[in-house]
Amino acid sequence: MKTELGPRLGVNVKLVQLISYTDWNETKDKKRGQWINYNNDLMMKPDSIKEISQYADAISPDYHMLLNNKDGKPQCRLQV
Repeated sequence: MKTELGPRLGVNVKLVQLISYTDWNETKDKKRGQWINYNNDLMMKPDSIKEISQYADAISPDYHMLLNNKDGKPQCRLQV
């Protein structure tokens, strides 16, 4: 959208990468007749922000990733 469709239509919009954990099972793709989870593990690796910055203008983690769990430790496993 950002590099092809937007320029062709004369639209310049910001691209935001939504971030979630693979084990949340919230995003599925149908492959070979079966629904499987998207693998979001790439987003949780130490160099992920650098890679995402090559195509996205911002990231947006789910708000659950920003809240503390019951023991007071952050839930986010994203390494920056």
